[in-house]
Amino acid sequence: MIENPKPKAEMPNEATQRKEVEKDDKLRVVEDVMAVLRAGEAAQVTALINLKVEGLTPEAAMDRFYREVSTPLQGVCHSLKRIGGLWIADQQAADCDKFVCFDAFTSRDCLIYSFGIRDAWQFEDLMDKLNCSVHAYDPSVSYPPTRGRHTSFQQLGVAAARDDQANMQTLSNLMAANGHTDSRVFYLKVDIEGMELAALPEWVESGALAGVEQLAMELHLPTVHDQHRFPWLLKLLQQLYKLGFRVISHEVNMTVKSTSSGYHSHLEVVLMRDTAWSYLDSRPGLANQAGPA
Repeated sequence: MIENPKPKAEMPNEATQRKEVEKDDKLRVVEDVMAVLRAGEAAQVTALINLKVEGLTPEAAMDRFYREVSTPLQGVCHSLKRIGGLWIADQQAADCDKFVCFDAFTSRDCLIYSFGIRDAWQFEDLMDKLNCSVHAYDPSVSYPPTRGRHTSFQQLGVAAARDDQANMQTLSNLMAANGHTDSRVFYLKVDIEGMELAALPEWVESGALAGVEQLAMELHLPTVHDQHRFPWLLKLLQQLYKLGFRVISHEVNMTVKSTSSGYHSHLEVVLMRDTAWSYLDSRPGLANQAGPA
């Protein structure tokens, strides 16, 4: 009886080379997908950046704002994960979760600023376990100054201007106090019950967002509806796009059942700098993949 020869065992360097080839093949597939998505969304991005917001009525600006944030761009982030959150039984909904893009994540350089904690630490605790340095703030609650391995807490809030009586500081001041003025901030989480609308313009104008890669906010919009301020809000979104940010995630806060003007008025939105896959835009023939604008 003739025995079948045993397959030749791979040498360590051969196995390594094979894995590298497989890794490269997977990356090429992802690049092909992301390139097509980016091409298809290029016209949408350009249209928003060049939009003459001043010529829109409040109603038209409201419609455009909701269209933009409700259609997150798919060619900016490949690996988007839901982090944290909890089920709130009496609201029949989940809350406090955040979507995070991990395309450029590295545990060696992960800095997070988190504003608005209350009693929900799920997001911060998980990011702490991923070796991120987490700086948490909330003026309305009291916690020990340290938590987990890499998390600190201060009973301060963030606002457009410093207010010592209310325990409020600007984002620039807080980052400077921590030595982070020129640091890369992987994720800036903001859930400050409507005060983000006053603070965000100051962040844009002061350059406080210069090192921020992802900006996650719960937008509280009842006053914007009541005061018909959607041209102002759409202009603010346009400014963020001009800074290189793009909407990558949108989620309605389902714990708030009421709506304004037929639209949901409490939204979870994540914006990310468009840097991870922008190199694909120079691919030959990419413009031909875009399809109709």
